[in-house]
Amino acid sequence: MTNSILNNLRWKLDGKFVNNKGFTYNKHHDVIIFKMMEKVYGTTTVQWKIIVAHSTAAVGNLYCRAQYSTGQIVDTPMSHLNEIRIDSDLDLIVLTPDTGAVVTFITHAPSAPLSRNLDCSLDLVNPVSKSTDSQISTDGLIFTEVYHIRSSDSMIEAGSKDDLVSQHGTCDYSVRIQNSVQESLTVTVKFSLLGEAVVITPVLATVGRPAILTTYFTARDLSDVRITWQKRNGGSINWESLPSDHQWQYRTLISPIDDKGVMSTKLFIQRLTSNDVTDYRAVIFLSGQQQTCDMICVKSAQATISKVKAVFERSTAFFTMSVLGDIKPLSVFLHYKEGNKDIPISLPDFSAVSGPYTISHRLEDVYFCDGGHYSFRIKLETGFEFSTDETNLKIKLRCKPPRTPPNTLLKKVEIAESDDYKYVVTCINEDLVLMNENAKEVICNTSTGSYHTKIDLSPCLRVIEQIYP
Repeated sequence: MTNSILNNLRWKLDGKFVNNKGFTYNKHHDVIIFKMMEKVYGTTTVQWKIIVAHSTAAVGNLYCRAQYSTGQIVDTPMSHLNEIRIDSDLDLIVLTPDTGAVVTFITHAPSAPLSRNLDCSLDLVNPVSKSTDSQISTDGLIFTEVYHIRSSDSMIEAGSKDDLVSQHGTCDYSVRIQNSVQESLTVTVKFSLLGEAVVITPVLATVGRPAILTTYFTARDLSDVRITWQKRNGGSINWESLPSDHQWQYRTLISPIDDKGVMSTKLFIQRLTSNDVTDYRAVIFLSGQQQTCDMICVKSAQATISKVKAVFERSTAFFTMSVLGDIKPLSVFLHYKEGNKDIPISLPDFSAVSGPYTISHRLEDVYFCDGGHYSFRIKLETGFEFSTDETNLKIKLRCKPPRTPPNTLLKKVEIAESDDYKYVVTCINEDLVLMNENAKEVICNTSTGSYHTKIDLSPCLRVIEQIYP
């Protein structure tokens, strides 16, 4: 302007002045800090640069206002500051073998991205773009892309607890946009592959005794874990969740997380019943995701022991038992409770035989001190160990044979369904009769080696017919 002097020069953002220290705020009242460069004066010009770092708040119309001595005000052409950024609706993506996650990336830019890409650090993650959308805003364009991220089909299933390890990584979402120059922006989202599980199955247990079911799984934080055990009732295909307050029969235990990110949950059945011999599974809730683990089959390990017959001293006692099911016995011991000793049993060759497996043992030349309670202790090929019920071995004591009365035959007779026996006298011929019909037998109490009643056995006499005068 002719004959005018530049009195004042100030920057404005959406009508709000930027102070000398570079501070102002946008229409949302967010504070913005510009870097004010030194003015460069020419003969008739002034050059003044202002620099702003990339910020989600630095959005709006920026211009410079010059005020002259004549009162004239001149505004430079506006430069629109576009918001250029990428947002994600998730900071952490939690994946399980059963469930994936949906994550949304939102790009704020002056125009549609020239290219976009999502790259994850592990091949175990498979991202698939589901949809895209764009909307025009006052600050440019809002471009939205939704991805479905799940574990890859190439993920190898763990075969044992030792194979389990928590997998963590990142996914980088990158876009290339055209501003004054081509520019690339990237947002990083963390992910965790959790809930991979290994179960111990089948579980062998005996009715009336405790049973423990175990599931190992990967996790990130113990506070994010919630466990529900389910049970299949009988032959039903439906699963029923075990109540958490059912402490008298079922109890859920959770271990700490180890350095590989692996922990375990155990279902403790305090006393196994016949109704508990069924299928179970653990349902794990991890950071809002649900993972249903493989089934655990509870089988009843059963063995029956036959009642051992009472024997006399210096005789042989026979013990017999049968292991039910298809799992072969690996080792067997005959346990003597009162003597607190285990007698190893030589097993026959079961390689070509299917269950049940019958095992017998002879205890030779027993004495009175060998009497008492016996049971079989069995270890199956799976490593499971259990015992049969007890059977009582009674060592019988003999009574001293009674004197044979005159004209009689003395005979030893076994008593049915009893360990005792008796001596019975009969006359040597039909012409004779017992003098005392109530004294024709005595019973031996084999527990004491004495007779129940002390009587003299009756002799036999000839009947003489009375001669009348």
